[in-house]
Amino acid sequence: MRSQTCSVYVSRRKLATLDTEVNKLEDNKAEVKVTIPAEEVTKSIAAAYKKAGKVRIPGFRPGKAPRRILENHYGGKEYFLAEATEEAVNTWFPLALDAENLIPLKKAEFSLDETVQEGEPYTFTGTIIVKPELELSSYEPVQVELPSDKVTEEEIDRQVESLREYYVTYDEVEGRVVKDGDTVVLDLETTLNGEPIEGLTSSGQQYEVGSKTMPDEFDKNILGMELGQEKEFDFGFDEDPLEVMGEGDKMHVKATVTSIRTKALPELTDAWVKATLDYEGVEDLREKISDSIQVQKSQQLPELKEVVCQHELVSRLVGEPPLEMVRIAEQGIYRDFFNMLQKRNMTFDQYLVNSDITPEEFQKDTQAQAFESSAASLALDALARNLGFTVSEEEVIAEFERSGATDPTKLYAEWKEGGRLPEIREGLLRVKAAQHLNDTAEVFDIGEKPEPKKAKKTKAKAKAADAEVESVDAKAGDDKAETKKPAAKKPRAKKAKVEDVTEAETKTEE
Repeated sequence: MRSQTCSVYVSRRKLATLDTEVNKLEDNKAEVKVTIPAEEVTKSIAAAYKKAGKVRIPGFRPGKAPRRILENHYGGKEYFLAEATEEAVNTWFPLALDAENLIPLKKAEFSLDETVQEGEPYTFTGTIIVKPELELSSYEPVQVELPSDKVTEEEIDRQVESLREYYVTYDEVEGRVVKDGDTVVLDLETTLNGEPIEGLTSSGQQYEVGSKTMPDEFDKNILGMELGQEKEFDFGFDEDPLEVMGEGDKMHVKATVTSIRTKALPELTDAWVKATLDYEGVEDLREKISDSIQVQKSQQLPELKEVVCQHELVSRLVGEPPLEMVRIAEQGIYRDFFNMLQKRNMTFDQYLVNSDITPEEFQKDTQAQAFESSAASLALDALARNLGFTVSEEEVIAEFERSGATDPTKLYAEWKEGGRLPEIREGLLRVKAAQHLNDTAEVFDIGEKPEPKKAKKTKAKAKAADAEVESVDAKAGDDKAETKKPAAKKPRAKKAKVEDVTEAETKTEE
């Protein structure tokens, strides 16, 4: 439990003293006790009467009816005390959260046993759910593997070969059977249980034997066929690409070889390069490819480093993000995603078709992204606490000035009055932690990373970590194997969100 007395500023009001007391409870809950000064209670009551006095009461001009008349009109003094209580709680609780630097994950639940009374301070309690303060199994600099920032001859060779493949031609072959690597032209009639399969029934179908686009069983039957030969056989897929087969089903195909061809790649000569690609020659081509690869690496490697460093840090997190935190992250991902669709004039169904995924796969991937981003946030929080990072009020104000708002001072006051400045401080702390993480990381070439060191325990986590470090380390290997998932977003440091509200400067977001 901690308590403090602090001075807070409410827009259009003078400096006032606010007493707060925080008691941490189980299940990531915190009880915030707030005492409002008597003079502020008096102002809230006066405001309640003033607001009610705007209605027209016979015999009085709007706003001029005395309190006794208003009380008779609204059914008694208790109405105004209840209104003043609600106004006081809605005004001062966000300021208490700001003073205590607390970010609730859900709306607060209030205990309002009594209403405010004229000339007396008012104390009330709000219970909120906050993010947990988890620890890391180690606070040593992370060790990560990254591709070399130097361009290799092998990388240039691969680019050159891709260019040659783009200009490939085919030579007709006669007098021999189909061999591995040949490109054949087939007439196919494929059926399943007597019904034709549209995607595998066609004439003039070009197919490269050994390309692995069809099952090995199919290739084995095509190998050795002669030009003009017709052959019938059965084959199946390990995973049905057409979603028409049942378990153990085989397709029946009648295949006719109408052409056998071999690839003819252009010879890489100065003359061909100059005539086809408009470079001076082979060396000039390789030099330009090298420059292009270097530019790509300079652009991609810093971001890749950020991804792998945070992934490594997340693997050290002892514990998991709470469900409320993951849900908030998931809602943010959905909101950003549908805003993106709206800007592109695209429907959700169109996106699913273009991406070749189902709604269930999209939902599952979004949930995984939300979990990863929440875990990354908690890991960066732990690192920032361990390093003793702080954020000054000047840094918070500077963040508003960078937001591009027309009136950053006004916007700052609105966020403060709404109790949202802790979000900015939290975001800035995570940015600092992420920067430190990247700056101190030990980087190795792929395959050169040494065996992991035994994790060192800190005092704060010594008791909790002993039973969990082994499972966290084991999970890190599984997580690393899954980072190739193409649709997954990288976990990032949660940045301050001032820029998100620059278009609504005069409206405090709830």
